[in-house]
Amino acid sequence: MPGFFAGSALQRAEGEHVRGLPKCGLCRFATGGCETPRMPPGGTGANGVMIVAEHPSEADDRRGRHFVGSQSAILREAVEDLGEDLGECRLTYAMICRPPKGRPWEDKNVAACRPALLQAIHDAKPKVVVLLGPAAARSLIPTERGGSVGTHERWVGMAIPSATHGAWLCPTWSPAQLARFGDEPLMLRFWREHLRRAFALRAKPPAGMTMPELWGQCEPILSAAEGRRRLRALAEKSGLLAYDYETNCLKPDSARAELWAASFCLEGEPAFAVMLRGEPRTRALLRPILRSPRLRLCGCNIKFESRWTRTKLGYWPRREEFDTLLGAHYLDNRGKISSIKFQAFVRLGVPDYDRYVEQFLEPGEDGFNRIHELDPKDLLSYNAADSLLEVRVARQMMGELGIK
Repeated sequence: MPGFFAGSALQRAEGEHVRGLPKCGLCRFATGGCETPRMPPGGTGANGVMIVAEHPSEADDRRGRHFVGSQSAILREAVEDLGEDLGECRLTYAMICRPPKGRPWEDKNVAACRPALLQAIHDAKPKVVVLLGPAAARSLIPTERGGSVGTHERWVGMAIPSATHGAWLCPTWSPAQLARFGDEPLMLRFWREHLRRAFALRAKPPAGMTMPELWGQCEPILSAAEGRRRLRALAEKSGLLAYDYETNCLKPDSARAELWAASFCLEGEPAFAVMLRGEPRTRALLRPILRSPRLRLCGCNIKFESRWTRTKLGYWPRREEFDTLLGAHYLDNRGKISSIKFQAFVRLGVPDYDRYVEQFLEPGEDGFNRIHELDPKDLLSYNAADSLLEVRVARQMMGELGIK
């Protein structure tokens, strides 16, 4: 899709992550008294797993070897219990120098060392990358997703398919975090299960979706006549259908509240989006779709679409059968993981696809956004992406829940 999201493309170019040498001048851990500065990766990597800890322990630094400190014994034991040899993993750190005593690491230290980690992954080409602790997650996840990583707890136990690295990214707790949890057998059990699942993923190639793949399956229909033709054809079909609205505010009750666009994605097909504002003939064609007995509707926070449909179109959708927001809450009740943006990343490997558009969709002081400033092609492409991801995430969740 040439020229799509020009602003977003520029933002992504500014934030590109380059592999190679660490930017030691921005960190200075190497000159802070460590005995083995810039510790190179260890382990053979023969088993296809890379383990990334936060930084060398005091014992690691003193002996110039990976994971030899007392806290690492629990890692060695867990890997051995899986029938694996830690020495056959590729071993490295998010920060390859031990921080000076009394000086905790900061995000700037992680960022300065990120090129070394990316180079290590490029050289080893692992099938699975286990990220032990917050620093490891903060080093690698931003290279995939963009935006803020947030708390480490929202990531532990996830298995993220990375198209960039051709590997699964598996964040979990570090041995040091486990030690801080104290004598808590349940946390240790969870941690061991995270490692077991990570090692098992070697047999399953990650099917991460790249941005070109995403936009290649999203069609913005700018012609009203063509949009109406596609809607008529969709009304005759059957199956699982995601639908999504773009509006100028959150709630439809105000006279100024307007439906601007709608997108649809029937499972197994590309997504498309059409403009609704100023198009009464197009809006009228939504009813045969949303009231069809053959189309099973799904979405993320689908009550939003339901309310707008009832208020602005005058009827309720007929077969709303699955909501990924509720599915996320049911499958995993951690906070801040239920958005389609987060679920699409951890399940499908889709990067931060809305960074450019979201600034226009944030409500202002009067409750209304700046959707009118968006180029229609950009708006419709983004709208279609939501439906595409919603139907794919919904199908995954439904499978996990035993829903056909």
